[in-house]
Amino acid sequence: MQEQNQKDKLGSLDVSSSFGAGAGNAKDTSWIKEGGEQQKQEKEKPQQTQQKQPESKKQGNNAEKKENFIIRTYDKHYKKLLLIPAAITILAFAILLSNYARTGEFFDTDVSIKGGVTITIPQAYGDLEGLQDFLTSSLGTAVNVRALSEAGTQKGIIIDASIQKDEEVSRLLSFLSEKLGALSEEQYSLQVIGSSLGASFFKSMITSIIIALLVMAVVVLVYFRIAAGKWTPMPSLFVMWTVIVDMVCTFAAISLLEVKLSTAGLAAFLMLIGYSVDTDILLTVRMLKGRDEKIFNRILGAAKTGIFMTLTGMAAVVAGLFLTQSDTIKQIMLVLAIGLAFDLIHTWITNTAILRWYMERNRYGTK
Repeated sequence: MQEQNQKDKLGSLDVSSSFGAGAGNAKDTSWIKEGGEQQKQEKEKPQQTQQKQPESKKQGNNAEKKENFIIRTYDKHYKKLLLIPAAITILAFAILLSNYARTGEFFDTDVSIKGGVTITIPQAYGDLEGLQDFLTSSLGTAVNVRALSEAGTQKGIIIDASIQKDEEVSRLLSFLSEKLGALSEEQYSLQVIGSSLGASFFKSMITSIIIALLVMAVVVLVYFRIAAGKWTPMPSLFVMWTVIVDMVCTFAAISLLEVKLSTAGLAAFLMLIGYSVDTDILLTVRMLKGRDEKIFNRILGAAKTGIFMTLTGMAAVVAGLFLTQSDTIKQIMLVLAIGLAFDLIHTWITNTAILRWYMERNRYGTK
């Protein structure tokens, strides 16, 4: 009996110990499972980051592909791209010739060029368009009414009319009195410009532009002779053509916008010559001197600098156009902004294509 009881005790101890060992083993396996799950999560995190990295790389590759596509298209089809500036130039000439056939002038000019009267009244008036229509219909001639502003606040009005006779001026003043009330001589200032004086201004400005173009051509020809080591008249002619086309297209755009050019607006075209010729000279010198590079690489190198120069100038001009209160400065800024926009097209499509074709045909440093 004692032996059986001892065996029963030993059996119960074995069972309990085996049960405890089994429980211990269960705990150990759960800890191993938890550790394995953590290791899996840690392994999955780098995989997720690795999956994100290719996405950013793909975006960068797509941008590079688009940029390379544009460059390849520009390189392969540069002759076909000439159709764009050619169409713009033909349209510009058509607009100017159409204006000359209708009005006898290529573009509209104000009283500072064609002659007339300018009346300045330091009195604010709300309905400027209505006043302009009233004066135009009453006088039977075109009248321009604009605001005289200071710090964004209207301080008066300016009336321009293409009249010069004393009787017509008196009629204009009487019509103004109907809308603004009685005007004494102390309440307005009057300036009359004769047609002969305005014509002489216009003639002198056109002569100045022509002389500026001729002097520029001589300077460019001599400079290219120094840069290339031999006379290269054709690239100089390409530069001249680009500047002239820039001016013609700008005149056409100003005419479409129905802007009446003043003497200040014509002076802006002299400034436009300087803005246009600098990028053309940059391009041509790089093409003539960079003989160790392929022609297209020379073009890309010049374009990076030249386009940035033009865009910087346009930013300054556009800021001046919208921030200034002076009509004279606004017209100058408008002429320069339009001219610089056309210069981007005619320099980097027209001049670049013609110059590249010329150099490849003549085997001048071609690679």
